Amino acid sequence: MFTHDTIVLIGLSFLASGVIKGLTGIGFITICISFLVFLVDLKSAISMIFFSSVLSNLAVMRNAGHFTQTLKKFYPLYIMVLPGLALGVSILINLEEAYLLQCLAVAIFLFCAFMVFRPEFKLSNKVAQLCLAPVGLVHGFIAGLTGTQSVPLIPFVLSMKLDTKQTLQALNTTMTLGTILTGIFLYSTKIMTNDLLMLSALFVLPTFAGVSLGNYCRSKLSAEAFRVAALLALFGIGVSLTWKSSNETISAAYCSALQVAKASLNQTGLWPAPDFVSGEEPSQTSSIADRSNGRASFFTTASLGSAPPPVNRWRFIFIEPTITATPHHSGDTERQATSSEVKELRRKISALKEALADVLLENRLLKKSMISGGDDHE
Repeated sequence: MFTHDTIVLIGLSFLASGVIKGLTGIGFITICISFLVFLVDLKSAISMIFFSSVLSNLAVMRNAGHFTQTLKKFYPLYIMVLPGLALGVSILINLEEAYLLQCLAVAIFLFCAFMVFRPEFKLSNKVAQLCLAPVGLVHGFIAGLTGTQSVPLIPFVLSMKLDTKQTLQALNTTMTLGTILTGIFLYSTKIMTNDLLMLSALFVLPTFAGVSLGNYCRSKLSAEAFRVAALLALFGIGVSLTWKSSNETISAAYCSALQVAKASLNQTGLWPAPDFVSGEEPSQTSSIADRSNGRASFFTTASLGSAPPPVNRWRFIFIEPTITATPHHSGDTERQATSSEVKELRRKISALKEALADVLLENRLLKKSMISGGDDHE
C-alpha cells in the first residue's frame, strides 16, 4: 500500500507531532494532519490519526474528571456535532483534493491566528448556552471536512472561563466524539480501510513516545520559544499547502483542457483518436477521409506541424482521478504534479492547439476547393 520509506516518514510525522504536543500543548490533530498531507491524501491522513487521537484524548479525559458535569453542560454542542460531521464528511468524500487542501490551509491559518493573538473575551452563561448548538454544528462541519478540531471549539470553550480540568474535559470529549464519528463515517464509505486502521494502531507508539519526550524536555527547554517556532512552522505549512493546492488545481485544469481538445479532435474525425491519458502515442501517418464525394485525402502528421509529444503513462496516473471524477481508492500510492510537469502540460496543450488550428484551416480550404468544383487539392 505504501512504500517502506513513506511509512517511516509517516511514523516520524507522528513522533514530531507528539513532541510538539508534549512541549507546547498545541493541538496534536492539526499538527499531525498538516505533516501527513505532504505524504498521503487528506482522507488517508484523517484515517491514520484515528487511534492516536482517540487514545490520547481518553487519557486526558480520565485524568481531568468532571465527565458527567461536562456532559450535562455541553450536551447541545455534542448533539449538533453529528449533523455537522455528516455534512463535512460528505463534502470531504466528493470534493477534489486540491480544494480540500485549501480548506485545510484556511483552518491552519485560523488556528495560528488564534494561538498568536489569544484574544481575551468572556461569554456569559446565557450567551454561551445559546451558542452551544451553532458552535457544535460549525465545529462538526470543519472537523468532517478537514480533520482538524481546533477552530471554533478551542476559542469558544476558553471564552467560557471554566476551571482548567473542566476546560480540558470539554475539549477532549468533543474531540474524541468528533474523531470516533468521523472514523465511523469514513469506514462506512470504505475510505478508512482495515489496512489504514492497522497503520493507525501502529503509529500510536511513536505518538506517545513523542508526547513523553516533549513532556521530559519541557523543563529543559523554553516552551514558549518552541511554541512560537512551532506556530511559525505551522504557518509555513499552511502557505505550502496553499501553493501545493494551487498547482494541483492548475494541473487539473490543464488536463481537463487536454481532454476537451482531444475529444473535439476525435469528433471531427481529423485526428486518429490516440489515448493520451493512457500514454499511447499517435501514429506518424494519419489518414483523414472526406466521404462526401467518395474521395479520400491523406495527410501526414508533417502537414499538421509536429506530432503532439507523447505523454508518459506514469505522469497521469495520479491526475486521472481528478479528470474522471472517480474517487481515490484508499491505499493507492499518490503524488501531486510538480511545477516542471505543469509547464510540460502547458507546452503540450499549446502544441495541440496549433495542430488543431492547422487541421481546421486545411479542412476549410479543402471544402472551399471542392465546392468551387475543382478537383485540385491544396
